[in-house]
Amino acid sequence: MKVLHIIWNAKFGGIEKIVYELAEEQLISSEVTPAVLIAKEEGEFLVKFREAEFSSYFLNFKKGLDLKFSNFKNALGLFQKYDVLHLHFFNPILALAAYLSKKKIVYTEHGNFGFGRKEKKSDRLLNALKKRFLNYSMVSITYNSNFTRQYSERHLGLFNHPRSSVVTNGINLLVYFNTKELGPQQKEFQLLKEQLKDKFVIGTSSRFAGFKRIDRLIDAFNKIPKNDQTILLLVGDGVLMPVLKKQVEALNLQHQVIFTGFVDKIRYYQDLMDVCVFPSESEPFGLVAVETLSLGKPTIVFQSGGGLVEIVEGINMKDVVADESHLVERMEYYRRHREEIELSKKTRIEYSKGFSISSVVDELVPIYQKKQ
Repeated sequence: MKVLHIIWNAKFGGIEKIVYELAEEQLISSEVTPAVLIAKEEGEFLVKFREAEFSSYFLNFKKGLDLKFSNFKNALGLFQKYDVLHLHFFNPILALAAYLSKKKIVYTEHGNFGFGRKEKKSDRLLNALKKRFLNYSMVSITYNSNFTRQYSERHLGLFNHPRSSVVTNGINLLVYFNTKELGPQQKEFQLLKEQLKDKFVIGTSSRFAGFKRIDRLIDAFNKIPKNDQTILLLVGDGVLMPVLKKQVEALNLQHQVIFTGFVDKIRYYQDLMDVCVFPSESEPFGLVAVETLSLGKPTIVFQSGGGLVEIVEGINMKDVVADESHLVERMEYYRRHREEIELSKKTRIEYSKGFSISSVVDELVPIYQKKQ
């Protein structure tokens, strides 16, 4: 089967990473020949897609409601060359082209619901068009978590959709650390590693956006008894970076909190952490939790964390906290019982294998093969 994955851009984010690794893994399968179409040619991962062994194509979208006929025409022509069109976001122009191509359509709802920002008129229009498209019975829908499924069913009226299922995201578990691949960041990383030596490191890796709630991690960290040997490592970047830095300064935590900014090889930085915290609210899935568990790290989330809860509750319900005070207690517990981190490391790693990218590939094949 020739499968074309369709994404919006190649910016730093979960969907882009998931699709890249999914296409790489599908190359290994004799049943699937993958390719990727990127609607808007921008983002930090463009080089990776261009250099990949699978084919990558690019359209010339400038914005979501770009009505250039050339984009529609080029998309339709490309779609007709593939057996399966696997959409990872909704765009009305591409949805129409997919429908007119009469090819098998799979739509994965990654849960990009715009949490943390005010809904605009264009959002309401897109949701109305998306609802109409997905309720077209020939589209097969996959959700990355039960949380995403339930939210979609409530807000898009997708109850009892005849072709829907949950296919959780996965990662490539075969990770080998070689700092040479860090390139220009190698020296900076080694300095950071030395700085954190013998420290107890609490950390997160995230896009700094509203629903990620990094602010409540900082507030909870501030309530831990002051200790120069305990460090908060914040890996990532985003629109809230200036706000979060001001919060750290207001709490006088500059000497204990480290902002790395955007990093490419994020797992090197996750491996520097003793305990990982993902304080998101209504996270659609939370692939980072799988990543840190696969490194053997205790991973703490909030009860309001959406899909994150579905991941962590399967390994340790005590690491699903109710509020900031409970988070403080849990972080302090691990600080006082560091031996437990090491003792349970293999258990966490083994558990994470249930979220491998190869499992995702296997689950998608029968969905691709199912006749319309």
